[in-house]
Amino acid sequence: MGKIYGKPNNQEEARSFLKDFSGKEQEIISAIAFFNGKLNYLSTRINKTKLLFSKLSKKKLIGILTQVNGTELRGAIGYKV
Repeated sequence: MGKIYGKPNNQEEARSFLKDFSGKEQEIISAIAFFNGKLNYLSTRINKTKLLFSKLSKKKLIGILTQVNGTELRGAIGYKV
């Protein structure tokens, strides 16, 4: 099992994440659960998505990070690149 990434908290953490992702395939796992207490019913869903990142040059990485704030990458880092 690989490293688990959360959402980047700042620009520096976003840069670190993008450097780690560069040129690699990442698996994104999203999950949600709904509970209806009245019916005592729990419903869950899990979705897995694989993303292949291009190799990011230092210039491209700087360009991405100057266009968006690191916190704007939260929750959609793979799709913003």
